[in-house]
Amino acid sequence: LEKLRVSRLPSIVVVVEGRVIHYRGSMHPLSAKSLRVFARDVIPNTFLFKLSNHDGLRRFVDQWRYYNK
Repeated sequence: LEKLRVSRLPSIVVVVEGRVIHYRGSMHPLSAKSLRVFARDVIPNTFLFKLSNHDGLRRFVDQWRYYNK
């Protein structure tokens, strides 16, 4: 925990490409929306595939099924 610079528990941290990023929002109460926003903001766009329509979703699911047999 020292290497991640965690000073209190519970703590939420993300390590992306060797960089430690701490969740600074309120832990009490922790909302799913604030956690999603945190994850969306800290994960690089190159790691995520954005689905903008139903056809894109269908292609994504079909590829997932093919590669996860």
